[in-house]
Amino acid sequence: MSAFGLTFDSSSEEKAKVCDRCIRTSKYINEIPFFENVSMPDLSAYDQEIFLAISEVNSTNWHQFEFAGMPIGKMAAYEFLLNNKIASLEIPEKLFPAYLSSLRYSMGILFFSQVYLAEHAFDTVIVYNRIYSVNNVFCRVAESLGIPTYTLHAAGSSDNHYSKFSLYRDDLQALTINNSAEWAVTKQIALNKQESKLVVNHFRGLLSATSPWVYSSKFKGSPSLELRERMKIPINNKVLLLTTSSADEIFAIKLIGIDPIRTNLPVIFKSQLDWIESVCKYVSSRDDLSVIVRIHPREFPNKRESIESSNGKKILDLLEKISGPNIYVNLPGDNISLYDLAKTTNLLLTGNSSAGAELAVLEIPILCHERRNLTAFPEDLAFWATTKQEYFELIPKLLILEKAPKQAILATRWISFKSSRVARPTRLSKESFLLLVESSLRRPAVKYDAKVPKSWIRFIYRILFWSLNFKDNSEFNLVVERNLPGLHVLAETPTIDSKLLSESDVIQKIKKLLKYSN
Repeated sequence: MSAFGLTFDSSSEEKAKVCDRCIRTSKYINEIPFFENVSMPDLSAYDQEIFLAISEVNSTNWHQFEFAGMPIGKMAAYEFLLNNKIASLEIPEKLFPAYLSSLRYSMGILFFSQVYLAEHAFDTVIVYNRIYSVNNVFCRVAESLGIPTYTLHAAGSSDNHYSKFSLYRDDLQALTINNSAEWAVTKQIALNKQESKLVVNHFRGLLSATSPWVYSSKFKGSPSLELRERMKIPINNKVLLLTTSSADEIFAIKLIGIDPIRTNLPVIFKSQLDWIESVCKYVSSRDDLSVIVRIHPREFPNKRESIESSNGKKILDLLEKISGPNIYVNLPGDNISLYDLAKTTNLLLTGNSSAGAELAVLEIPILCHERRNLTAFPEDLAFWATTKQEYFELIPKLLILEKAPKQAILATRWISFKSSRVARPTRLSKESFLLLVESSLRRPAVKYDAKVPKSWIRFIYRILFWSLNFKDNSEFNLVVERNLPGLHVLAETPTIDSKLLSESDVIQKIKKLLKYSN
């Protein structure tokens, strides 16, 4: 239900539609040879066991609840926290029934999977997006039985999100590819023609903002001067763009035990609020600077969600307290694209936002302070400080620098890496693992119901055909047995035209799309 944006409070009719849709989709899976589609029994069969297990769970101790050696109280909270934009352990009493519902489903899956997985000798378990509660529980049970698990994600570029998929051993691996050995190799390789096209098309998708995975408003191509006039920014002022991260996503993923923090790196600001306040105070002391604080769209009602987060309110309260003539706030309701703002930006300040990679492509210098928790892009794309003093000393230096061409080239390679490579698979015997998977992706979808989105059906078939390629295949067994550490992505189109293009050509094409003149 979460994948379709439904919550505990959604109507029975809305939930029934999703159930019907899943049933229709399962019919196509049933038509594929060698695949058995199993439907879970009514989880009400476990009602008594669930009731006894969670009878003492309340809104104060929910995060301490463990069962069968699992922190299932925390695991069950993931999508609940995101749906309600909660970034703390405090659950309002009026929302607690929704959390309990998630906990009951998680417990039901636990009881079901303990029996089901014990009865079947599975070699591997693959789920779509493991971090969601029921998938997480299912995988934890599988692992307790010695069954390897993988998490599957759609991994195409923004213009075609479901065109490719990635497969990771776990979600921590998925979050740390920006610091992987594979990226260290790939960043030194120039883009080929196909990869260059992918990067440009990725930006086309970002600018159109038609994908639900793109939070930004649609790009309008507004001239820089027009935006300055609208926001009353002095024409001669240098502009800092500060982009925040959504607090609930960070809190939720760390709560379930996925924490990519590198503790050996320094803490520059105590919190996101401390960072915002420090930057605004610095800008207020400079007549030649202006700062646009772009609060992450998830903190407020946007095209995907209708809830305002408590953290968003805290940021607004802070900005109201420290407001000044050269401090500007950008909210989703302003309907200004991030990429329109980029045209008037001289320096991007960010912590852990994908905006870092996207604006780096435009040669805009990026100053980042969240090196300890960075997952959105590689640290090669940004400039860093080790102390607060050094951070503010870097701002005027980077404004003088004006452009960061080296980082722009790396940013194009990073976007290609995420959407096509994310590590080149290890070559296996006579044929590359890469080519085996690519051949399966080239098969067309067999059929689809017009009522079910074609992109989803094709995505499902690609995954299933890929799996069929490895049925009774000794090369796949070799992958499992060797437990290859570099196995990140299993879907990639191999190079068709190996002619190398200059990344500067790609950068110029993207700038042309944005009507970017810097």
